[in-house]
Amino acid sequence: LLLLFSAVLFAEAQVTSPYSRLGLGFLRTNGFSANRGFAELSGGYASTANINFNNPASYGTLSLTTLEIGANMDIVSIAGRDSNYNAYNGSFSHVAIGIPLKRGTWGMSFGLLPFSNMNYTFRQFGTDSAFGGYQHIYRGFGSLYQAYLGTGAQFKGFSFGVNAGYLFGKLEYSRYLLFPDSVDAYNSRNAATYRVNGFVYNAGLQYRVVLKKKTKENDLKHDILFSVGVFGSSQVPISTKVTRLWDRFVYDNTGTPIPVDTVSSIVNGRSTIVLPYQLGGGFTFGNEANWLVGADFRYANWSSFSNDFNDEQLNDSWRVAVGLQYTPNIESRKIGGKVQLKLGGYYGQSEAVYAGRTLNEAGATVGIGIPASRKAIARINISGDFGKRGFESKLVISETYYRLNLGLVLNDTWFIKRKFD
Repeated sequence: LLLLFSAVLFAEAQVTSPYSRLGLGFLRTNGFSANRGFAELSGGYASTANINFNNPASYGTLSLTTLEIGANMDIVSIAGRDSNYNAYNGSFSHVAIGIPLKRGTWGMSFGLLPFSNMNYTFRQFGTDSAFGGYQHIYRGFGSLYQAYLGTGAQFKGFSFGVNAGYLFGKLEYSRYLLFPDSVDAYNSRNAATYRVNGFVYNAGLQYRVVLKKKTKENDLKHDILFSVGVFGSSQVPISTKVTRLWDRFVYDNTGTPIPVDTVSSIVNGRSTIVLPYQLGGGFTFGNEANWLVGADFRYANWSSFSNDFNDEQLNDSWRVAVGLQYTPNIESRKIGGKVQLKLGGYYGQSEAVYAGRTLNEAGATVGIGIPASRKAIARINISGDFGKRGFESKLVISETYYRLNLGLVLNDTWFIKRKFD
């Protein structure tokens, strides 16, 4: 199953966004299906049967072996100064397994998920008195992926965990200057291919305390817990192999470009990309079996990022999110009582910068977790994310997006010592 869905992940993971031309492309969410329904709360969230990749300290609470496969569909409405465009994309989003090495105390997880995607084409038209009409064309496409292995453990209310990952993939940039109305001017092409390979990590810490314990004297069905956590990573250098070509060319009768001369050419050159440091934190209050509320804050220092081909300015990004989850009756024999209902909202600042202006983001999420059987060994998590990216101005391209997320979570108990042989 891992090999099958990993192959589909490589083939299908794409995005269509004009802002994917910035940095490493459109940064994909790291939250899995259980987190996405309530605005991807991660700092203080820990589950016995769900994987929280963003904060690996949560692996210590795993009690069931968990296999999760996720998919998503994006519908993006892009509005410019004088035009509108709708884009539709669907892909598998992640494959992951979580295993309790010592139930409720020590756990591990491994899997594969996309890191970023790039897919854009821009055309700019102009006129020159000597050469007539000309065109600037900017193109980019490619994807980066992350394979990871992580572990987390808890002791006396404290939990600590770390994910070690391998980042890999390919990004291709190209710029063209074309003179379709002139036979006296050569077209020019400047293209670069980055093959990215390097190790990344993220770490997390959580602390959990019982605020009110279930007893025979009160009516509580479960303990009331308060959990707080932090997670993040430092700046990490990533090695890249760069192939660059800058030449001039003409088109033959069939439309095939014929090189005239080469300005510069580099094959398998070496370069380094430094990923920014990131920091997040949050809390949850309640319990996973009945009701849970919480909030998160995240920050990433993208203003320090740069590479030698795409020198567009980026901004530091931040995001505030709140969310809640409610389960009517987890002990019910009916499936309806075990259904998880989720709601969330978020507001923040994107790393993208356009015309020197910062782009804000805001949105709301809604989700539902449906048990596939009365024993709840399988669940289907469905969530929607509705938001907007871009401030109100006719000079800026704004995005209104609708994302549908689907996750299949399978749980089982492994490594049980037989009492009877």
